[in-house]
Amino acid sequence: MRSSAFFAGLQVPAQCVVHSGNNDCVEIRVPPLAAYALLGGAIAEANGEPLSLLDVIREPIGMLLDQLHASSTWEHRFAAVDRFLARGFAESKRRVPPELTWAWETLDHSHGQVPIRALARAIGWSERHLIDQFRVYFGVRPKATARRLRFSYAFDMLSTHPGSDLSTIAAHAGFSDQSHMTREFQSFSGVSPGVLRMARFDDLPGIPAAVLRNP
Repeated sequence: MRSSAFFAGLQVPAQCVVHSGNNDCVEIRVPPLAAYALLGGAIAEANGEPLSLLDVIREPIGMLLDQLHASSTWEHRFAAVDRFLARGFAESKRRVPPELTWAWETLDHSHGQVPIRALARAIGWSERHLIDQFRVYFGVRPKATARRLRFSYAFDMLSTHPGSDLSTIAAHAGFSDQSHMTREFQSFSGVSPGVLRMARFDDLPGIPAAVLRNP
């Protein structure tokens, strides 16, 4: 799709972003609890493909894009993003139920290693109700959330612990073994942990597109 501002939900797989030459962009990583306050049900709709933010909050995003285009320094651009986020959170009346907030934070802090049944029992919900509420507010089931969190934790450890072997990272991240971790990396990123460990831009987010095209 063509978009100057897009949002990718928890179910969106790795994306290859193509541009015509020089490209300036700002990546904002908004936790799902905050994303619901900012974007509401749009985060549940962004399940399989990125969602254009101009289709969700056209006027605020349009103003932000104008400010980013008009700014000549990254300091001014980051300040514009800060103002956009602060205004959006201050004006929003949308809130995630406290039980669901606790369940999400517990799952997040454990890097996806708390059983879903235990979460439901702790807050006094049935497992089915917990699953339904996750889908309403986050657009993803809790088990899929746990998978994403384990992958993210392992992905971070690839960078922060370059000397660790992959089997050790797999064990810390809650995978049954290194093969299990490799399968999950293939599912979420399209390449193996070893390939991702070597694929880094020096000063940019993301990974080189050539890695995704030729794993």
